[in-house]
Amino acid sequence: MFTGAERDLIVKELNKAINIPYLPEKLEALAFGKMVDLAETTLGGVLPADLQALIHVEDGISMGKHVDQLATRFAEYLNKKINIPWVPEEIEAQVFGAFCSLVANALVKETNLSLFIKDNPLPPPKKSKKKSKK
Repeated sequence: MFTGAERDLIVKELNKAINIPYLPEKLEALAFGKMVDLAETTLGGVLPADLQALIHVEDGISMGKHVDQLATRFAEYLNKKINIPWVPEEIEAQVFGAFCSLVANALVKETNLSLFIKDNPLPPPKKSKKKSKK
């Protein structure tokens, strides 16, 4: 479904935006790569080839505000189908949610995946606030 460059771009965006607290950055990238590969295979198995092709071109299907619904449906599907025992469920949901948002937007906007990510990078992870002792 993705070119090597697209896959690497997705992994890079996920790695910038999501933190797996117990993994060093280099291993996080490997973990996200594995998760993207699983998500791509799983979602690619149910998306018709003509829809998959829209990821690479600047002609999307017109869905307007429904893109978020599509991304949510994709993410729910992936989260039901894929369980990664060494990644907490909350992080799994974040990864699949972000992944599906990128894919859905590339499908329905007049852009391709690489351009969409360039123009709409994922937000960085929120810093956890340390509680101060009084």
